[in-house]
Amino acid sequence: MAALPFRFTGDEESLTKPANAAPSDGAAEAYAAAKAAPELTVRALVVGAGIGALLAAGNVYTSLKTTFVDGGALTATLLSFAIFATFRRFLRRPFGPLENNIAQTVSASAAVMSWVLGLMAPIPALELMGYHPGLWSIGFWGGTIALIGLMIALVLRRKLIDEDNLPFPSGTATAVLIEAIHADEQAAVRRARLMMLAGFVAAALTWFRDGKPSLLPAVVYLPIAIASIPASTLTLGCVLSPMMGAIGVIVGLRNALSLVGGGVVAWAVLVPVAHGLGWIPNLTYPDMTSWLVWPALGLLLSSTIMPGLLGLRGFLRMLRRSLRDAGTALRSKAPIKGLRAVAWVVALFSPITLATVGWLGFDCPPIYLLVAFVAALVLGGVSARAAGETDIAPVGSMGTLVQLISAAGGPLVSILSGAVVSGSSSATAQALWSFRAGKNLRASVSSQILAQVLGSAVGLAVVIPTYVIITRVYGLGSEQMPAVSAMSWKATSQALTGGLAAATSAGHMLSACIAFGVGAVFTVASRHKTLQRFAPSATAVGIGLLSPASLSVCAGIGAIAAVLIRRHLMKSRSSTNVGTPVDDIDGFLGALAAGALAGESILGVVVAILAATGIL
Repeated sequence: MAALPFRFTGDEESLTKPANAAPSDGAAEAYAAAKAAPELTVRALVVGAGIGALLAAGNVYTSLKTTFVDGGALTATLLSFAIFATFRRFLRRPFGPLENNIAQTVSASAAVMSWVLGLMAPIPALELMGYHPGLWSIGFWGGTIALIGLMIALVLRRKLIDEDNLPFPSGTATAVLIEAIHADEQAAVRRARLMMLAGFVAAALTWFRDGKPSLLPAVVYLPIAIASIPASTLTLGCVLSPMMGAIGVIVGLRNALSLVGGGVVAWAVLVPVAHGLGWIPNLTYPDMTSWLVWPALGLLLSSTIMPGLLGLRGFLRMLRRSLRDAGTALRSKAPIKGLRAVAWVVALFSPITLATVGWLGFDCPPIYLLVAFVAALVLGGVSARAAGETDIAPVGSMGTLVQLISAAGGPLVSILSGAVVSGSSSATAQALWSFRAGKNLRASVSSQILAQVLGSAVGLAVVIPTYVIITRVYGLGSEQMPAVSAMSWKATSQALTGGLAAATSAGHMLSACIAFGVGAVFTVASRHKTLQRFAPSATAVGIGLLSPASLSVCAGIGAIAAVLIRRHLMKSRSSTNVGTPVDDIDGFLGALAAGALAGESILGVVVAILAATGIL
């Protein structure tokens, strides 16, 4: 297909060169070749939108069940390449690296929309508290936040990427992968096919577990009882979930074992003890998690607050640098003609739209959302620089921080204010990761902006109906759909806005304070050179407290299996002096995990749709 009629405009060549770089004939030739190559083509946009729609729908399911979200850039890169490689003989020209970059940009921007809209935590937290915003308000809310995040990314792009040349490791890895697969197509096709095979196997297992015929049990429980409470009530067992095994591979052994430890302590120790003390009168899953959310809250708050206290000077330094970044970017020449005008329009109208939607759709006083918009501009820069330097965008911590600061306005204000910051920071980080990949590939900035906007629109259209179907079929805060992040946001809001006195009678605040202290110890130990290998992750333990133990155990098994497979392949390589390089081993495990994650999450959405329509 022919390229769409979009061309380079304005001062884009300056965006493709490192700051202060001397011109060279080789660089000029490479830039000219990149400029002439097809980029913003219909086929790249269509395939990217299709993959992005699947990833966006799957992320709604995955985030509500596990708190995990797949950014989708690497997955989309491999899948889009494999699709065109499969049908290569029917193409008039090969699928190029710049087209590959456009496809992954569209997909990745669609994939993160469940977080941008707040469907992972803020919106379900409001629903658990009795607020039920209309779908139109969620849609306008999410679209506005996505534009705010993209605006912040565009303002900071020149400073963080062109001038400071921050690595944004995920973006760099995406560019490296694109270059590698187009240099060695056979290896790329093998990895993509492995990913798709893992996806098909995971989807089949999910169908035979949740669909018809139902041949597999959802969970295998231990044949024991603790304090006369059956293991099935305490969720002690292992869920048959390829997705959870894949998450164990992705998060690594330390985090996976922290999940398992949190799950075992919560369900095998804390619940029986709390039940014996009369703090949990009814042994139903909602009642048990309603109590467990308090010690989990203590751990999660400690994992947010303690790093800030321990690194307060670093945080303040990063905040000052972020404010300086924004000032420098606003004074600099716009990278594309008309971009400065567009940025000013977004900057002027997005807070008005945000405040209006918040008032009409959520019944939230506009002044609080205007303050949250200002906080998003500042903290979005902090999150962006952190993502650029470490590849970790602390969007959850930024949201929690604003939630704490705005608690005086009440639960609704607290949650929505945090949602503005966490959602826009997510969109900013994702956009900058994509811009980093494009910079390394000498891609057109204007093309990537259009791809970002298209991806956000696709994600917006997909995630809202998917969320409605999943919550109607599986519920919220259930064993099937724990909604851990939503439970945490709800508890934080209630604790800070009048729930403290009511919480003391059931040992809520006692357990939260003890857990906060334990989390502080974990956080301090994780910074010690000798202890950091053995210190549990306070965040992962907190998530383990709220997740069914069967999910955490499955993640632990997946992480252990990955370690054993890696050691076996490394041993085989060393004994024969030939074999799979380390990066190929990591690529092999990553492809398996990405396929299994996508396979179950997408099929889980399909099962929910079939159940909602009465077919299942």
